[in-house]
Amino acid sequence: MAIFHLNESNISRSDGRSAVACAAYRACEKLEDLTYGKTQNYTRKNGLEYKNIYAPEHTNSDLLDRQTLWNTVEKKEFNANGSMKENARLAKEYRCALPHELTDQERIKIVDDFCRNFVKKHNVIVDACIHAPHQNSDGTHNNNYHVHIMFTTRLVNEKGELGKKQRCFNDNGPEILKDSRATFANIVNTALENAGLEERIDHRSNKDRGLEALPTKNEGVAVTHMRRRYEEEKKKPIHERNLDIILPQLAQENDAIKIHNLELEILATEKLLQKLQKNNNFNFDDIRNKYNREKSTNFDDLFIKPHQKASEENLFDKLDNAISMLDLNQKTNDAIDQFDFEINKMKAEAERKAEQTRLQAIAEAKAEENRQAKVKAERKVEEQVRLRAITEAEAKHKAEAERKAEQTRLQAIAEASDQFRPF
Repeated sequence: MAIFHLNESNISRSDGRSAVACAAYRACEKLEDLTYGKTQNYTRKNGLEYKNIYAPEHTNSDLLDRQTLWNTVEKKEFNANGSMKENARLAKEYRCALPHELTDQERIKIVDDFCRNFVKKHNVIVDACIHAPHQNSDGTHNNNYHVHIMFTTRLVNEKGELGKKQRCFNDNGPEILKDSRATFANIVNTALENAGLEERIDHRSNKDRGLEALPTKNEGVAVTHMRRRYEEEKKKPIHERNLDIILPQLAQENDAIKIHNLELEILATEKLLQKLQKNNNFNFDDIRNKYNREKSTNFDDLFIKPHQKASEENLFDKLDNAISMLDLNQKTNDAIDQFDFEINKMKAEAERKAEQTRLQAIAEAKAEENRQAKVKAERKVEEQVRLRAITEAEAKHKAEAERKAEQTRLQAIAEASDQFRPF
């Protein structure tokens, strides 16, 4: 399902970064970095879906060339005496998730709409590149369509050149980021709606949305790679597994958060049951059948997969809408009983899965603890053997030295005896 992700970062010299190198990597191009006299060649990199430069209408055409643009950015960040500004902020970047449910052209339109809006608001130049998901070793991919949106920290002046720094990025940074997140979410939701999809994203935090669900943390490339290796090892028989491959701490924490959030959704289901039981003027079969006829989503999905829905609020809204579509006046105890049965069945299944997940996590944590204890014990034995060998070697060496010393002493006594001649 579609998710919201918009992360902001700085491209700064103090971090050892080059704007030309960053642009070349994202655009899969070969660019000459004139500041460092180096060729940045990423033409062998795969996954580029789309790239484009967006700028105010009066921008000089030279700056619409990627190499000229980012070399100009680098050149601007020098002192008047020609020395390099070591702590210069060269550019900023948004990295945004794009819905895999949409077509390539629909994703491109999202990027076009957002970047043109951003350029109009802030009078800067934007370089955007859409990357497709990379393919895993088993032939699958992670649906991670995303866009890198690099933009200059300098304004385009009246001459169409890069001029002064856009100070609002520093002075009003949090407000601009918040506005960008809201704008991007609105554009994506419009695209989803136009495509006839029910999925929606929300840029607000769980806290701002009034949800108790905890957010997971971004695992990054390294942790994601280790998670895949760990999952591959779990498919093997225990005696064939590489015990050195363990699930990273961050991944374990995220799994625990997911279990916690699933338990919250079970509680939300209980609230839903209580809410609907207050209004018994409905027939469960009529709700199910009418909802299935008028909505593309199967009504049963609300009960079979409650943990996959976006939020408790969405679950309430969908059922409220389904009920409001009906004009039912007959009170049916059998329908209420059947509804209770379906709800209880769904709750039991969700609780079973949550308990199964929890027990599995406990078992894996215990297995990992035992493995680490075993490794620690083996290392302790190895250390004891090593120390014993060192002690024995030292004792042997000492005994040999004492033997030789005694032999030398006795020899000296014998020689002295031979030299002694009494008168």
